[in-house]
Amino acid sequence: MPDHRALSTHRFMVDRLNQWGTPQRALRSLFLRGLWRTSTAEDRAVLLTRIAWCARNRKLATGEEPAPAAAFARSLQEAARNAGATGPFEVATSDLHQDSLVELEAALLLLHSLPEKYRMAVRNTPVPAVEAES
Repeated sequence: MPDHRALSTHRFMVDRLNQWGTPQRALRSLFLRGLWRTSTAEDRAVLLTRIAWCARNRKLATGEEPAPAAAFARSLQEAARNAGATGPFEVATSDLHQDSLVELEAALLLLHSLPEKYRMAVRNTPVPAVEAES
């Protein structure tokens, strides 16, 4: 899949988050939800890898009650932190949540934890990659 579709999804996520202020309000966008649902598992994993890596040391703003998305976001953050500064870190397609909307909400929670001026920079952030086995 061309990289531009994943970047478009990321750009739209940041737009909705910046416009509406909270992950819960951004989730109201039917277009964003449809865009996420129709993305391939590989694209969602790549986006979650980059977002979790950038937000690995940030505090999540979650509600009082534990939600599946908050738990999933925390597990991604923990995995990114455990990878250390040199990695490798990657969200595999097998690590994705069974509910794509939980993934989207987790991605929005992680993006929301970043300062607004850094949210678009996520797509350019190098992530320590998992080396391919030969």
